[in-house]
Amino acid sequence: MTSELPGDAHELAIMMAGARARGVADALEMLGLPAILLDIDGFALHISGRAAEKFGARLAIVRRRLVAGRAQDHAALRKALGDTLGAARLCARVTLGPVESPLCVALYPAPAGDAQLLGAVAVLIDPQDKAADALVSAAFSGFVGGAGGRIAIH
Repeated sequence: MTSELPGDAHELAIMMAGARARGVADALEMLGLPAILLDIDGFALHISGRAAEKFGARLAIVRRRLVAGRAQDHAALRKALGDTLGAARLCARVTLGPVESPLCVALYPAPAGDAQLLGAVAVLIDPQDKAADALVSAAFSGFVGGAGGRIAIH
């Protein structure tokens, strides 16, 4: 009996990884969360409409990478991304912008796997919005891939 699978096993694994990432993006859209899906190298795979609305002086996407507007924020963001996408696979949080209008970027590592496209999810949270923060924490409680759910604060 011949297989009806398209291409070889590697191509199928890539297609499945893309479907997993798309499913995560769809679920986050349904929850109304402002999220950015990042690949294992930190490049944006998907930007929700709600996340795009939050871009501005504090945070932007430049050449498919997250970029903070202030130098000190950008250094903290790079460190947080390194903690999340690197070997440590930590959840990380960094607060960007001036005290009057901060924006929290909560980073969650995706479960590792062969041909995994999704490296992490960045969720943009107003630090004053406790309900949104609780929703994000609940949504990602079983998602995090590594480090036992430890969080690095930057």
